[in-house]
Amino acid sequence: MSNDTKHQRAVAAAAEQFLRYGLARTTMNDIARGAGMSRPALYLLFPEGKMQLFEAAVLYLSAERANAIHNAVAGASGLGAQLFAVCEEWCMKLLEMRRTVPDSVDMDNLELPVVRKVYSDVCTIAAKLLEDHGVAASLAADLGTNLVYGVRGFTAIAKDDEEMRRMTRIQVDTLVKAVTLPVA
Repeated sequence: MSNDTKHQRAVAAAAEQFLRYGLARTTMNDIARGAGMSRPALYLLFPEGKMQLFEAAVLYLSAERANAIHNAVAGASGLGAQLFAVCEEWCMKLLEMRRTVPDSVDMDNLELPVVRKVYSDVCTIAAKLLEDHGVAASLAADLGTNLVYGVRGFTAIAKDDEEMRRMTRIQVDTLVKAVTLPVA
């Protein structure tokens, strides 16, 4: 078996463990067992240990979400529907994750640089959509960031999926209306 395959297996196992038990409760033994390898073999692949694996797992899960976002955006017509698709595929999935697996909170901990990097990538997707609809790049970057982090904040207060969608729809509609109003 190639090192790439072992590496992928280890990252997938780490993602599963971190989602289920969080960063603090997951051990290198848990990950090694989940990947079907020994702990020393896991350390050969990830010599820096658990945090290196955590970062790889966050990036792995982020790549899966980014694919889902791109697919949802491709199927959406118009700026509002596209931005809503970004929010639904990113922030609403976070709400679902937090609700069903409370220990997964580390995967969304903005104190961790890898999580901030992933959020930056999602903000860039939103900004690109705004640019594609005629918004200046610097403004699009700020608006994309405000949208993603604003909707993220709704995950802390939404009682359920319906309320989350309603608040997100209002946020997206307000943004779209603001950027499409004629300048006086």
